[in-house]
Amino acid sequence: MTNYPIGATWRAVTDTGKVGEIRLSNRESFIERWDWTVRYSDGTIYAAEWNPTYKMCREEIPIYNSLTKTKLRFRRVK
Repeated sequence: MTNYPIGATWRAVTDTGKVGEIRLSNRESFIERWDWTVRYSDGTIYAAEWNPTYKMCREEIPIYNSLTKTKLRFRRVK
């Protein structure tokens, strides 16, 4: 279990405008729910899922730098 408040959000944006976001949406006695989404620059959703940990969300998000093909760093925005 983490100490982050419900609603804590991390975001990464590619050079093409694709946005990845991870948010802590719920916490119960023994489990947390972390939601992740990837949106195109026009706002349409590319993918959306949830996992019990931030790390699992981060592993599943298909968001890369188009030049270096490396995963982007997520920064906390909320």
